[in-house]
Amino acid sequence: MPTIIAGDFNKEPSTIHSVRVLKREENWIDVGEVADWWGRPPCEPTCRSRKRAKPTRIDGYVVNPAAMITIHDMEVEKHEIIPTHSIIRLEISRKAMKEERTYMRKVGSLKALFEKRMQELTKDMEPKEARSKREEEVKKLHSDMDQNFDEANSIFGKAKEARDMDLYWRIWSKEVEYAYIQWLDLGNKEAEQALAGRGGKAATI
Repeated sequence: MPTIIAGDFNKEPSTIHSVRVLKREENWIDVGEVADWWGRPPCEPTCRSRKRAKPTRIDGYVVNPAAMITIHDMEVEKHEIIPTHSIIRLEISRKAMKEERTYMRKVGSLKALFEKRMQELTKDMEPKEARSKREEEVKKLHSDMDQNFDEANSIFGKAKEARDMDLYWRIWSKEVEYAYIQWLDLGNKEAEQALAGRGGKAATI
């Protein structure tokens, strides 16, 4: 489900350990960090506790990928009747659930296959050894994702320049999908079966 964590964190969101874990393990996003996707200044300050104090970014939104695809704009707005904190506004698409089905469900299918393969790989291991093996394999998966994103960087740039978030997330979905397929070492037929009925064709560019 699209999920948004919002509020006054009293720390920059991405410096909080639990947020870093969400970003690393589940691809959550600190919206303020990527505000340039919508033509806004990234990491814009949201709080000034005193007149001469250095402004900080201790407020914000942290969202999962299913929620991120529904965001079409964001803005940090200062208002004279609220002197300390700024208002952070998100524009959310009304087609949220339709978009979530189109771009995200197939990734869930591949993640289930990932968990099944991890159980097979760590079946006879001690808990500590199993954790270490899992961390090693997650790093490999993330490395494949990073390489795929780097190769698609020019297309990401065109989508961001055009502010076409539908195209952006079709690319994102496809590259994440390919990383899982690479790690799982699936053949074409196996990959098609894994994506059957889960919007796989919608990710084709």
